[in-house]
Amino acid sequence: MPDAINQEAELRKKIAACLDLEKPRSFFLYAGAGSGKTRAVVEAMEIFRDRYGERFRQSGQKVAVITYTNAACDEIRRRIDFDPIFSVSTIHSFEQRLQHLDTIKHFTYNPNGENIGKNSLNHAEVIAISAAFIADKPLMRHVLIRKHPVLLIDESQDTQKDLVDAFFVLQAQHPDQFSLSLFGDTMQRIYADGKVGLEQAVPDDWEKPAIIINHRCPKRIVRLLNQIRAGADGAKQVPREDAQEGVIRLFLINDAEGLDKAAIEAEATRRMAEVASDDRWTDQQEVKVLTLEHHMAAYRGGFADFFEPLYRIPNFKTGLLDGTLSGVAFFAQQVLPLVQALQSKNRFAVAQVVKDHSPILSPNRPSASKAPLEEVRTAGRCVESVFSLWDNGDDPALMEVLKLIDDNGLFAIPNVFAPILYHADTSGEKEEPDPTDAEDDKNPAIDAWREALLAPFSQLQAYVDYIFDRSPFGTHQGIKGLQFPRVTVILDDNEARGFMFSYDKLLGAKAPTETDEKNRLEGKDTSIDRTRRLFYVTCSRAQESLAVIVYTKVADKVASYLSKLGWFEDDEIVRI
Repeated sequence: MPDAINQEAELRKKIAACLDLEKPRSFFLYAGAGSGKTRAVVEAMEIFRDRYGERFRQSGQKVAVITYTNAACDEIRRRIDFDPIFSVSTIHSFEQRLQHLDTIKHFTYNPNGENIGKNSLNHAEVIAISAAFIADKPLMRHVLIRKHPVLLIDESQDTQKDLVDAFFVLQAQHPDQFSLSLFGDTMQRIYADGKVGLEQAVPDDWEKPAIIINHRCPKRIVRLLNQIRAGADGAKQVPREDAQEGVIRLFLINDAEGLDKAAIEAEATRRMAEVASDDRWTDQQEVKVLTLEHHMAAYRGGFADFFEPLYRIPNFKTGLLDGTLSGVAFFAQQVLPLVQALQSKNRFAVAQVVKDHSPILSPNRPSASKAPLEEVRTAGRCVESVFSLWDNGDDPALMEVLKLIDDNGLFAIPNVFAPILYHADTSGEKEEPDPTDAEDDKNPAIDAWREALLAPFSQLQAYVDYIFDRSPFGTHQGIKGLQFPRVTVILDDNEARGFMFSYDKLLGAKAPTETDEKNRLEGKDTSIDRTRRLFYVTCSRAQESLAVIVYTKVADKVASYLSKLGWFEDDEIVRI
């Protein structure tokens, strides 16, 4: 691939020239889907380290690297061998809250926690404060430039717009002292608070290299991506010369009440196995199924009874989706590992979980016993008692498991469950619920947990697999940066129940609204624009073959519209 080799060599030269601290030059690297953007970020870091690594270690300066997810942070840190001259972190979005300001003496913030107290700052507020400091405080700008004279932003199109603007101003004011490097693709902007028209906002004196080769997708999918993008900015990619042809199919389903979607989706995967000559399509664990909303994944993944009640609580959503929600972590990090160790008859793992988490074996418990052997036996009896709930193939409710663990004292129960377990207990043996947590039985958060705990334990395991990406299911928004050999994209506006995206409009089933037309004329995002970008991102995850399943009330209309667009060939559109 001589063209690709030459392009990448030229790209490295441009990046190296920009990262010259004597004559720094900022740049925006356009890198479309599958172009190896993360590799480009890491190569930029390696180029800088080779030239200035020792100097930065001596001066205490660092290169700041911002990316969008914890997974991306971990991957970048790993690739640069955890070199301390690079400070790699994530970034988040913004909302405003000032009504309690006069009564708060200090603030708390946990980037991986719930942040729901009156004195807590959420991710969004921290970003807004940072943007305001950079824009309005000269001392903050001086400190930032002195400590981090080089800033690399991955997925820059989804970085909060006010913060991006603040960095633009900072770079313009200090072009000889501060180098700003943006990596991204505006077609992959999927969050509303990202900067609209980022590429057009990049200053004219910046370097603007581009990677146009798609290293991930087969030729047929690259052609589809170019066709999807034609209605937006018209940018095109080319596949690798050694890429396979690939297979795509669009399955059109007439949506109706009582439709057996599980059976339909199973039939679609069976047909994909035939046309792609790939039996792994029939193995659920070998296919990544992408849905528009988390609750759609929850139903298909078999954990809706546990997930849905908690997802309805706005303050729970972040913690529910990253596993940090109070109560979730207890089950995911203590109870589930214990049960899995028992089911696999791994005595060492059982002993480790009990040793790490059970107060029965804690050397710091208030009533430390002088008979450690008896304590071990007590812990063993508690473990067996809990595991007996699974006798005869039973699948106990989470509430049953929680109550039994509380009764035998195997683990310390989180305070979030106190109002549920102890509300009627006035004996003094149990800690009463904090009135600030639950004033009465009508607290929506407590009601949500009561409902979720009625779900069978197996749903918790399916949920944990989902949030830690061990599940075959994912969302359209949550898989950016990832790739899978076989991908199914499910388009179902009715089930999604959202308003930000509309596949019916994108695929011609519905006409644009007056608001869409008004926004288009004013150069603003429309629901069609947002949906096009999301569809582009999902289709671009596929490394070998792609199935798109569309549920619509007007299948004939969609088929005709897609035929005019030329996105799919006639023999690639299948009716089920």
